Amino acid sequence: MATKRINLNIDEELLAAVDSYAKQWSTTRTGAICVMLAQFMEQSQAMRTLPTIIAAAAKSAPAES
Repeated sequence: MATKRINLNIDEELLAAVDSYAKQWSTTRTGAICVMLAQFMEQSQAMRTLPTIIAAAAKSAPAES
């Protein structure tokens, strides 16, 4: 996968939290930001598909008596 260099303005407290995460997981700041962004994108996609999954489950659920 090709990578692209970006510049980013970020709140100091948020950056401190990112740095803490990076230190905890023995990675770089860039690595931590990439992991966090990837997780956010996956979670966003899951939330977008959740109504479809719930509707399908409701259709396949046995009728209550």
